[in-house]
Amino acid sequence: MLAMDTEGYEHRLRTTPSRVTIERVLPVVHKSGLDPMASANLFAEDKALATFLRLVSSEVAALPDLLSRYATSDNPEVGHQLRVSLRRLRALLWAYRDLLPVDFAKHWDTKLAAIASLVSAPRDLDVLIDELLSAAFAPPQHPPSTLHAALEVLRSDARKRSRLTLSATASTSIVRSFSRAVGSVARQPDDEAAKKVARRQVRNAFRQLEDLMSRVDDGSFRDLHRVRIRAKRLRYLLEYFHPVIRGRYRRHLEPLTQLQTTLGQLNDVVVAGSFCSKLTKFADPLYASDLDYFTRWLLRERMSRTRRSIKAVRKVRRHLS
Repeated sequence: MLAMDTEGYEHRLRTTPSRVTIERVLPVVHKSGLDPMASANLFAEDKALATFLRLVSSEVAALPDLLSRYATSDNPEVGHQLRVSLRRLRALLWAYRDLLPVDFAKHWDTKLAAIASLVSAPRDLDVLIDELLSAAFAPPQHPPSTLHAALEVLRSDARKRSRLTLSATASTSIVRSFSRAVGSVARQPDDEAAKKVARRQVRNAFRQLEDLMSRVDDGSFRDLHRVRIRAKRLRYLLEYFHPVIRGRYRRHLEPLTQLQTTLGQLNDVVVAGSFCSKLTKFADPLYASDLDYFTRWLLRERMSRTRRSIKAVRKVRRHLS
């Protein structure tokens, strides 16, 4: 959900005018799917922890550059890619948690999640303004929204707060510490085959997802949200482990990606609706009409996207069975 201190923006709303460079040697996932040049020798090391080190090192290599760019760029894609990289690392920690020292995965998962949370508020406003508000007030049906200017100020404030907090918490240092910690534990004696671990954890992730999908009956957002998180984790594992995953599992990557997209669209309007409901009591009369219209539009979209999400979950359940 939106992690913003809405009350801190009361004055703004009332006064706003109306108008690391390391070469990646592992498979790279593009929006269109897996890189066709991805090497089938990903698991040549044969040992699970050695493979874990390679996978994590590849992902961590991109973080310093992303953090640096995030500190200066207003391009929404930078924050998005930063969050994706952190989620992918957390998926790896989950997959290898049983091979790591006690509480190692839990400790670093918490650290990485904390960094991601600092990017959440600006990212939520990126989606709200650039996608949802634009759709709700799309011409020629509706005039440009006077709410847009106020929200742009909030987005700017959110970015500043996010950057200051990331700097204060020394996120880059945390990433370096994480990389060193992974390098240390991954050099421990390791007798388990990488292929075996990969296949076992993909099966476990599938079972967890199937169990959660079986509970989605009444359109509860909480249940659908949990399915989205698990589907995302499974998708990342399939992308990481695709060289050694059997055909039955690899065929599920596209349906999972589609499911994640549909559930993500629902999540967008729920988060935006929650945020706008907090803005209502602060809204200047100049924005009140637009805010009321937008809030009602989000509610209609939530109902529509909930129905689509339930259908998407059922479709994937049939595909998996």
